[in-house]
Amino acid sequence: MSEFENNNFSGNPEQPQQNPNPAGAPQQNFNPAGAPQQPVYSAPMNEYYPSQGTDGNQDNKKKIIMAVAAVAAIIIVVLLFKGIFSGSSKDEAENLFDDGMLIFGEKEEYETRWGSKQTKYKYGIINEKGKVIIDADYDAIGFVGEGRIVAGEWEKTDDGAEMVTMLRDKKGKEVSDDELSQSAVYQYFSEGLLPVCEDDEWGFMNKNGKWVIKPSFYSVGNFVDGVAPAKEDEDDEWGYINKKGKWVIEPDFDSAGEFVDGLAIASKNGKYGFINKKGDWKVKRKYSSLYHFADNGLAAACDDGEWGYINKKGEWVIENEYADAYSFTEDGLALVKDGSKYGYINKKGKMVIDDDYVEASSFSNGLAYVKEDADDDYGYINKKGEMVIDADFTSARSFNKDGVAAVKDGDEWGFINKKGKWVIDPEFKYASSFHDDGYALVCTGDDDNSDDDEYFVINKKGKSVFKDTFDALETYSAMEYNYNFDEDEDED
Repeated sequence: MSEFENNNFSGNPEQPQQNPNPAGAPQQNFNPAGAPQQPVYSAPMNEYYPSQGTDGNQDNKKKIIMAVAAVAAIIIVVLLFKGIFSGSSKDEAENLFDDGMLIFGEKEEYETRWGSKQTKYKYGIINEKGKVIIDADYDAIGFVGEGRIVAGEWEKTDDGAEMVTMLRDKKGKEVSDDELSQSAVYQYFSEGLLPVCEDDEWGFMNKNGKWVIKPSFYSVGNFVDGVAPAKEDEDDEWGYINKKGKWVIEPDFDSAGEFVDGLAIASKNGKYGFINKKGDWKVKRKYSSLYHFADNGLAAACDDGEWGYINKKGEWVIENEYADAYSFTEDGLALVKDGSKYGYINKKGKMVIDDDYVEASSFSNGLAYVKEDADDDYGYINKKGEMVIDADFTSARSFNKDGVAAVKDGDEWGFINKKGKWVIDPEFKYASSFHDDGYALVCTGDDDNSDDDEYFVINKKGKSVFKDTFDALETYSAMEYNYNFDEDEDED
């Protein structure tokens, strides 16, 4: 498996990503086909983050687990619209710095009432030079666009704790008095509106923190072309509202996604199809899973457990005969699973690269990383299926627009060019891909101990752009799941 393919790694659990996955299908993309899929959400993973601890008291552990589970439930609902039904995503091809900002974390050690030492993180924001612009005072921070962030802290409740967040500007100043839920950390402005939850009801704010649509919905999606999916109550059906909060497509769907090129994926009675902006079925609901249409007019679809490709009339252009299938990419190829291995087909359904791989990625900059057998390492093939970079890497990422890829040699990450030559020697414990702004996020430290891990950002020459290193760095959002209150607060 290509470790940390989603690029959010540090002393904090992996953050949920916004992946363009098919409706009703298992989580896909970002991880190579055939690899164990990264979870949509994960609690602290001690294999990678041994510094993350929980209080020694079993009751407190249960409360933490309940709090994490609550966060997970909300995040899963959020991801239905930030990935599964969405045709766009905030992915690793974009800039590492969000509007010139990056989240950093500082470790704090505290002693429990039973005398054990534990560690947790507080988060703040740095600029592109590594200068702190917002101190590490928060348990959670998320970049939400429009020059705004959401930041908050755990607050004690009778049942344990709840995360309370607020909309803030780039200096950390509150722009609204409204207290929002933890889910706001994972949202993003779309068409000038931010979906946020207050007191278990969803609405939309503008960048000034004013309610444009007051919270009155059980769940919502993002606005695209002036409409957003929404449902009023848990047992209600989904419909679409305009920016005044009025129904423009009456609730009539079991699920409903955002519009992409005039079509949205929706379902009823467990079957998915495409609707237009009038709510009419343009492709009848008869599929168990769907992707959005690619540029060539074909969409991956699943029926009776087998995948194929349909046109905008709902006709099978490539018969459903595959165990798995991915969308066509700009190079005109699609990754499919035939039996137990992966290969590549063209728009006519011809297997142009044989299904020889237990793991494979889509092509990027003319190359794809593949793995022939479970015990093999990763190498890179071209569009003729030729292995042009030998399978010598224990993990690999896709090539970026500049022709550089992060790969793992044994236990250390470095960067190669399209000839397989090292451009930055393998010397990092972790490494992200290089982003469009020319930066990559890396970590150095002991493989068996994360206590002394140091995170920083490098340029294309492999040089750190910061004077200092940090205990943690995150790209889009970060949340500390281990809350701890002062001893006097814990006393009943």
